[in-house]
Amino acid sequence: MRNPTVQIPGSAIGDALGIGWILKDIGGARLVGHDGSTNGQEASLSFLPEQDWALALMTNASPGGLMLNRVARQRVLTACTGMVEKDPEPVTASPETLAADAGEYRARGMRCHVAVDQSGGLIFTLHNDPELLAMMFENDEVPPAQPTTLHAGLVGGEPDRYVFASGPARGLTGYFVRDGDGRVRALHLFGRRLPPLGE
Repeated sequence: MRNPTVQIPGSAIGDALGIGWILKDIGGARLVGHDGSTNGQEASLSFLPEQDWALALMTNASPGGLMLNRVARQRVLTACTGMVEKDPEPVTASPETLAADAGEYRARGMRCHVAVDQSGGLIFTLHNDPELLAMMFENDEVPPAQPTTLHAGLVGGEPDRYVFASGPARGLTGYFVRDGDGRVRALHLFGRRLPPLGE
């Protein structure tokens, strides 16, 4: 179950998938785990089989719990094992380079508009899926959905990979999938695949 079955380099959730487990390499060791979330809840289970180390984290705060769990795991990991899990640093790029990434992306439960920030980064505006909200509040009035805006930069030396630079998602990564002509075929965001709108 801990052997990689699918490679997902640059994903927010890890480097590869096993069977039910998300795998990530840290300093030559394999971190195994699985995180999950729902409205207002964030949970994280991580372990290093070779180090006999495990950590379970649960919060009832969202989206702040996402960052809290990440920071807590990094600190406990370092305190217990001496291993350091580092977030990549965002770098700036020209608006011309970033223009290919701009657009609308959508999958069930999530819609994202990516725009170019003229200061050299990307602006992600996240919207809840109206169909999903209608299902969740089937017998009640659907509350107005407020979009979330996050700023990201590209990861140095990896032009298809981005990292959030601030806010509750700071340090989380994702990537763009391109075809042979360099066109974006999908946005990987928080472990989900969002194709361009209309595809």
